Amino acid sequence: MTQRRLPLPHHPRRPLLALAGAVAAVAAATGPALAAGVPLLTRAQALTVLQGYNVANGKANYALDTALQNQHEEGSAAQIDNATYAMLRLQGKAHEGTSAAPERWTAQVEVPRQASTPANFLATASVNAGGKLYTTVFLFQKDSREQPWRVTYEPGLAVNQHLVLASSAAAKMRTPDTRIMRTLAAYWTAYASHPSLPSALAAGANTSGLVASLEQASTAVVKQGTGQSYVAKLGPWPARTIVVGGGASLTFGTINLDTTIRILKKGVTLVQDTGRTRFPPLVAPGKYTRIVITDQVEVAILTPAKGGPAQVVGIGGGPTRASDTRAG
Repeated sequence: MTQRRLPLPHHPRRPLLALAGAVAAVAAATGPALAAGVPLLTRAQALTVLQGYNVANGKANYALDTALQNQHEEGSAAQIDNATYAMLRLQGKAHEGTSAAPERWTAQVEVPRQASTPANFLATASVNAGGKLYTTVFLFQKDSREQPWRVTYEPGLAVNQHLVLASSAAAKMRTPDTRIMRTLAAYWTAYASHPSLPSALAAGANTSGLVASLEQASTAVVKQGTGQSYVAKLGPWPARTIVVGGGASLTFGTINLDTTIRILKKGVTLVQDTGRTRFPPLVAPGKYTRIVITDQVEVAILTPAKGGPAQVVGIGGGPTRASDTRAG
């Protein structure tokens, strides 16, 4: 886990916002469960795995050590953090943060009953800073009995909220329903022409809030002689769903958000400075007429047990790819 970046529009002088998550209160969910089996580890063992990750993550972040990070992360989490390390190096930085010490957090875990691998368990880690509670939700995965547990998703949720986990007897994995993620991707793509939420989604800081940021940024950049458009689509990593407190289901998945920045007025040029600060560092210094930035967005979607709209309670991610057209 690096400092999580909320994917926001990348026009000049608008920095990516840091995202330190906090987990939302859970309602309840239905759906076919996967084979029940028995937990592949105890809650105490899961807490030990989480603490081991905390120690290694602090060292990896501080040293920008991709090899160490990839021993403890995979999938979406690894892709986002590897890209973050690369961007920091492009800016001439040797460290992230000021210390390799682990986070001082309060943690809880939930271990569902599973018969085979790949297997998962859920963990939350909360940090109190400046009188506010920030929590990250981790989904750990074990690809085979010979492989270690690694973090595969780590979105954050709204500040000062919390997650109530189920008892171990109630927790289980279920077949992911990716339709809700497709609905979310379509909403993010068409926010301008469809400003209201589709009935399948509930309002929340991580659903409507992102769209509000996109709208605000699009209006601002037009005044600068540039424009932005967005296309959201399902990301490359398999979704996973775990049934949590009260029977609610929490689905983890990825959405790739492509932001295209283009020139609208003559005489305007997109300029990346030598320090690589006006746009994400993946964009090299120079002048451009068009830049496309791909943010990989991790989401955690809460679906109530008794039906009703789902809510995006968790979000995180950052730029993983950029392409461009140079001016002149």
